[in-house]
Amino acid sequence: MAEPTLTRYALWVSEGPAAGSTIELDRELVLGRSSGSPGSLEGDEELSRRHARIAVSADGSLTVEDLGSMNGTLVGGRRVRGRVRSALS
Repeated sequence: MAEPTLTRYALWVSEGPAAGSTIELDRELVLGRSSGSPGSLEGDEELSRRHARIAVSADGSLTVEDLGSMNGTLVGGRRVRGRVRSALS
């Protein structure tokens, strides 16, 4: 029996106090000031309390959801509205 292939993802932070850092994604990551580490992105003041959710589903696809943030959520330079399946998956 063949072992399942595990898809691994990581979030690379491009701006703010955590710029240049990488956060491994396994199931779900909620980004926001109230999320604690690593989701607070080192206290980035541009984040809403609950800014966005990134989830890895059982089939390995990624979903990005803006949680009503004030500054918006961008993926690949495009604004995310609501929940979207990422083209990166």
